[in-house]
Amino acid sequence: TVVARSRISFVATFVAMYTLSPRLWAQLRNLFTGQIAPRYISLSALSEGLTVIGFYLASIAYGLFYQAGVVHAAEASLSQLFNLFLAYVLFKCFGIGRESAIGSMPAKLASFLLVTAGLFLCTLESTPAQPAPPPDANSSTLAALIAMGERRLLR
Repeated sequence: TVVARSRISFVATFVAMYTLSPRLWAQLRNLFTGQIAPRYISLSALSEGLTVIGFYLASIAYGLFYQAGVVHAAEASLSQLFNLFLAYVLFKCFGIGRESAIGSMPAKLASFLLVTAGLFLCTLESTPAQPAPPPDANSSTLAALIAMGERRLLR
């Protein structure tokens, strides 16, 4: 019921936006009349499909791993890598995008590798600290504490 109302509100909002905005309405008309190249529509559909898959995989990761901060950082790092990869492929193969988006590639890859290494180190299980052994009755600290307690009781 809540999900249904949310989706209905989502659809109603976008119908209102595209109906009331002449600029959005013109873009929607161009989309359906074939004035926009099919490669842009295909790239957009691919992007949206990957986004849905990413949300699905992220929700699984958040459910399986107890440290949400690590999952979020991994998600951001992978997003950075895939955006860089997509920008490189689109620019080199199709001439789409800016050359500055793929500039300083070694620094961007080094950044990704450093973040990934840090995340890997965060996920390593460390051996839990051993509990301290109980003090033995001959310990001078224990004897001092007992003596202090006895003095308080005698007062």
